[in-house]
Amino acid sequence: MEGTSKFLKEMFGWEVWPTQGEDTYLMHNGQPIMNIVQYSEGMVQGGVPPHIKNYIDVDDYDKSKKMALDKGALLVHEAEVPDFCKLGVLKIPGNLYLAIVQYFKRQPWQEDTSARNT
Repeated sequence: MEGTSKFLKEMFGWEVWPTQGEDTYLMHNGQPIMNIVQYSEGMVQGGVPPHIKNYIDVDDYDKSKKMALDKGALLVHEAEVPDFCKLGVLKIPGNLYLAIVQYFKRQPWQEDTSARNT
């Protein structure tokens, strides 16, 4: 988890807070922003699909991608949706996956950008 924690701190300014159970919380400015859980057999039996990804909204896709690669991430998939977005799926230290996305036009859900630094 140390490599994952360092990567997320350097990329997004997030702190990683493991708990006693299976959950791990990502914090920003002392506030929880995301809960991550290792995919388990119980989730498979419960019907949770194995392809859930977290999409992190970034201001500059190319800059963020370069920063991620420089910090040890591997680009797994990249796509551009004309007139909508550019995105890349990254395998980050700790063998976790996330996607970074830059929208070409501001979307209705993009009100608070205080949790990102790229």
